[in-house]
Amino acid sequence: MTLITLLTISAVSLAANGKDKQPEKQFPYFKYSETATEPVIEYNLVHDMIAEPDPEPLMRIYGNGRVHVHYPAYMKKAGDYELTITKKELKILIRELANNGIIDFDRQKVKQHRDNLETEERNKKQELFYYSDDSHTVIEVRLNEYQKLPTTAKINNVYKQFSWPNLKQDARRFPGSQEITGASNAADRLEELKNSRDLVKVR
Repeated sequence: MTLITLLTISAVSLAANGKDKQPEKQFPYFKYSETATEPVIEYNLVHDMIAEPDPEPLMRIYGNGRVHVHYPAYMKKAGDYELTITKKELKILIRELANNGIIDFDRQKVKQHRDNLETEERNKKQELFYYSDDSHTVIEVRLNEYQKLPTTAKINNVYKQFSWPNLKQDARRFPGSQEITGASNAADRLEELKNSRDLVKVR
Protein backbone atom coordinates (compact mmCIF):
# COMPACT_ATOMS: atom_id res chain seq x y z
CA MET A 1 0.00 0.00 0.00
CA THR A 2 1.46 3.35 -1.06
CA LEU A 3 1.89 6.42 1.16
CA ILE A 4 -0.65 8.35 -0.93
CA THR A 5 -3.23 5.61 -0.39
CA LEU A 6 -2.62 5.65 3.36
CA LEU A 7 -3.05 9.45 3.49
CA THR A 8 -6.28 9.21 1.52
CA ILE A 9 -7.66 6.56 3.85
CA SER A 10 -6.72 8.64 6.89
CA ALA A 11 -8.47 11.72 5.48
CA VAL A 12 -11.64 9.73 4.77
CA SER A 13 -11.51 8.23 8.26
CA LEU A 14 -11.21 11.67 9.89
CA ALA A 15 -14.14 12.98 7.89
CA ALA A 16 -16.22 9.96 8.87
CA ASN A 17 -15.46 10.55 12.53
CA GLY A 18 -16.41 14.21 12.22
CA LYS A 19 -13.01 15.43 13.44
CA ASP A 20 -12.52 17.84 10.55
CA LYS A 21 -15.99 19.33 10.67
CA GLN A 22 -16.50 23.00 11.47
CA PRO A 23 -17.90 23.61 14.98
CA GLU A 24 -21.67 24.02 15.04
CA LYS A 25 -23.03 27.52 15.48
CA GLN A 26 -24.13 28.18 19.06
CA PHE A 27 -27.34 30.02 19.77
CA PRO A 28 -27.95 32.70 20.69
CA TYR A 29 -25.42 33.58 17.97
CA PHE A 30 -23.72 36.97 17.92
CA LYS A 31 -20.74 38.97 16.74
CA TYR A 32 -19.39 42.14 18.33
CA SER A 33 -16.70 44.73 17.73
CA GLU A 34 -13.42 43.76 19.39
CA THR A 35 -12.08 47.30 19.47
CA ALA A 36 -11.17 49.15 22.66
CA THR A 37 -13.16 52.25 21.78
CA GLU A 38 -16.83 51.27 21.98
CA PRO A 39 -18.29 49.28 24.87
CA VAL A 40 -20.17 46.08 24.08
CA ILE A 41 -21.96 46.17 27.45
CA GLU A 42 -22.76 49.06 29.80
CA TYR A 43 -24.32 48.71 33.23
CA ASN A 44 -25.68 51.38 35.54
CA LEU A 45 -27.99 52.03 38.48
CA VAL A 46 -29.79 55.37 38.51
CA HIS A 47 -31.24 56.51 41.84
CA ASP A 48 -34.03 59.09 41.74
CA MET A 49 -33.26 60.48 45.22
CA ILE A 50 -29.72 61.59 44.36
CA ALA A 51 -29.72 65.31 43.59
CA GLU A 52 -26.68 65.27 41.29
CA PRO A 53 -26.26 61.76 39.86
CA ASP A 54 -22.96 60.83 38.24
CA PRO A 55 -23.56 60.59 34.47
CA GLU A 56 -20.83 57.97 33.95
CA PRO A 57 -22.06 54.34 33.97
CA LEU A 58 -20.93 52.09 36.78
CA MET A 59 -19.36 49.63 34.34
CA ARG A 60 -18.30 49.45 30.71
CA ILE A 61 -17.10 46.23 29.05
CA TYR A 62 -15.20 46.59 25.79
CA GLY A 63 -14.79 44.11 22.96
CA ASN A 64 -11.09 43.62 23.67
CA GLY A 65 -11.93 42.36 27.18
CA ARG A 66 -11.21 45.54 29.12
CA VAL A 67 -13.65 46.15 31.97
CA HIS A 68 -13.84 49.69 33.36
CA VAL A 69 -15.67 50.22 36.65
CA HIS A 70 -16.52 53.70 37.94
CA TYR A 71 -17.66 54.25 41.51
CA PRO A 72 -19.17 57.75 41.98
CA ALA A 73 -17.87 60.15 44.61
CA TYR A 74 -20.76 59.41 46.97
CA MET A 75 -19.81 55.71 47.13
CA LYS A 76 -17.38 54.22 49.63
CA LYS A 77 -15.08 52.84 46.90
CA ALA A 78 -15.09 56.09 44.89
CA GLY A 79 -12.73 55.97 41.93
CA ASP A 80 -12.02 54.10 38.68
CA TYR A 81 -10.97 50.47 38.46
CA GLU A 82 -10.13 48.06 35.68
CA LEU A 83 -9.61 44.40 34.92
CA THR A 84 -9.36 42.29 31.76
CA ILE A 85 -11.49 39.28 30.90
CA THR A 86 -10.78 36.75 28.17
CA LYS A 87 -12.61 36.53 24.85
CA LYS A 88 -14.25 33.33 26.07
CA GLU A 89 -15.42 34.98 29.30
CA LEU A 90 -16.91 37.90 27.36
CA LYS A 91 -18.79 35.54 25.04
CA ILE A 92 -20.14 33.62 28.03
CA LEU A 93 -21.27 36.89 29.62
CA ILE A 94 -23.07 38.08 26.47
CA ARG A 95 -24.72 34.68 26.11
CA GLU A 96 -25.89 34.87 29.74
CA LEU A 97 -27.46 38.27 29.11
CA ALA A 98 -29.18 36.93 26.01
CA ASN A 99 -30.41 33.77 27.73
CA ASN A 100 -31.78 35.89 30.57
CA GLY A 101 -33.83 37.85 28.05
CA ILE A 102 -32.06 41.22 28.11
CA ILE A 103 -31.56 41.53 24.34
CA ASP A 104 -35.11 40.43 23.45
CA PHE A 105 -36.81 42.17 26.38
CA ASP A 106 -40.21 43.60 25.39
CA ARG A 107 -40.75 46.33 27.96
CA GLN A 108 -44.37 47.09 27.08
CA LYS A 109 -45.39 43.42 27.15
CA VAL A 110 -43.57 42.75 30.44
CA LYS A 111 -44.99 45.89 32.04
CA GLN A 112 -48.52 44.78 31.16
CA HIS A 113 -47.85 41.37 32.69
CA ARG A 114 -46.37 42.99 35.80
CA ASP A 115 -49.41 45.27 36.17
CA ASN A 116 -51.70 42.25 35.92
CA LEU A 117 -49.72 40.43 38.62
CA GLU A 118 -49.82 43.54 40.80
CA THR A 119 -53.60 43.77 40.43
CA GLU A 120 -53.96 40.12 41.44
CA GLU A 121 -51.70 40.71 44.45
CA ARG A 122 -53.66 43.80 45.52
CA ASN A 123 -56.99 41.97 45.25
CA LYS A 124 -55.69 39.15 47.43
CA LYS A 125 -54.00 41.24 50.11
CA GLN A 126 -56.21 44.33 49.91
CA GLU A 127 -53.21 46.63 50.33
CA LEU A 128 -51.14 49.02 48.24
CA PHE A 129 -47.42 48.65 47.66
CA TYR A 130 -45.22 51.72 47.21
CA TYR A 131 -41.50 52.26 46.57
CA SER A 132 -40.27 55.44 48.24
CA ASP A 133 -36.92 55.52 46.44
CA ASP A 134 -36.89 54.32 42.84
CA SER A 135 -33.69 52.91 41.37
CA HIS A 136 -33.46 52.11 37.68
CA THR A 137 -31.33 49.24 36.40
CA VAL A 138 -29.93 50.10 32.98
CA ILE A 139 -28.13 47.58 30.76
CA GLU A 140 -26.99 48.46 27.24
CA VAL A 141 -25.74 45.91 24.70
CA ARG A 142 -24.16 46.62 21.30
CA LEU A 143 -23.65 43.79 18.81
CA ASN A 144 -22.71 43.69 15.14
CA GLU A 145 -24.91 40.62 14.60
CA TYR A 146 -27.46 38.74 16.68
CA GLN A 147 -29.61 35.68 16.04
CA LYS A 148 -31.64 34.26 18.90
CA LEU A 149 -32.49 30.87 17.37
CA PRO A 150 -31.83 28.98 14.12
CA THR A 151 -35.47 29.67 13.21
CA THR A 152 -35.31 33.44 13.81
CA ALA A 153 -33.87 36.11 11.56
CA LYS A 154 -30.36 37.48 12.02
CA ILE A 155 -30.30 41.14 13.09
CA ASN A 156 -27.42 43.47 12.22
CA ASN A 157 -26.18 46.45 14.24
CA VAL A 158 -28.09 45.67 17.43
CA TYR A 159 -28.36 48.31 20.13
CA LYS A 160 -30.51 47.28 23.08
CA GLN A 161 -31.15 49.44 26.11
CA PHE A 162 -32.83 47.62 28.97
CA SER A 163 -34.23 49.85 31.71
CA TRP A 164 -36.44 48.81 34.61
CA PRO A 165 -37.27 50.52 37.94
CA ASN A 166 -36.81 48.61 41.18
CA LEU A 167 -35.75 45.44 39.40
CA LYS A 168 -34.63 43.52 42.50
CA GLN A 169 -37.83 44.30 44.39
CA ASP A 170 -40.01 43.32 41.43
CA ALA A 171 -38.13 40.04 41.00
CA ARG A 172 -38.93 39.18 44.64
CA ARG A 173 -42.55 40.33 44.40
CA PHE A 174 -43.34 38.71 41.05
CA PRO A 175 -41.48 35.39 40.75
CA GLY A 176 -44.10 34.38 38.20
CA SER A 177 -42.62 36.83 35.69
CA GLN A 178 -39.85 34.93 33.94
CA GLU A 179 -38.77 38.09 32.11
CA ILE A 180 -38.30 40.13 35.30
CA THR A 181 -36.54 37.37 37.21
CA GLY A 182 -34.31 36.70 34.20
CA ALA A 183 -33.37 40.36 33.95
CA SER A 184 -32.63 40.41 37.67
CA ASN A 185 -30.32 37.41 37.25
CA ALA A 186 -28.52 39.24 34.45
CA ALA A 187 -28.06 42.30 36.67
CA ASP A 188 -26.74 40.08 39.47
CA ARG A 189 -24.14 38.67 37.07
CA LEU A 190 -22.98 42.17 36.12
CA GLU A 191 -22.86 43.13 39.80
CA GLU A 192 -20.55 40.18 40.44
CA LEU A 193 -18.15 41.42 37.78
CA LYS A 194 -18.42 45.01 39.05
CA ASN A 195 -17.38 43.85 42.50
CA SER A 196 -14.62 41.48 41.35
CA ARG A 197 -11.58 41.15 43.58
CA ASP A 198 -9.39 41.34 40.47
CA LEU A 199 -10.19 45.01 39.93
CA VAL A 200 -7.19 47.35 40.05
CA LYS A 201 -7.65 51.02 40.86
CA VAL A 202 -6.42 53.26 38.04
CA ARG A 203 -7.42 56.63 39.48
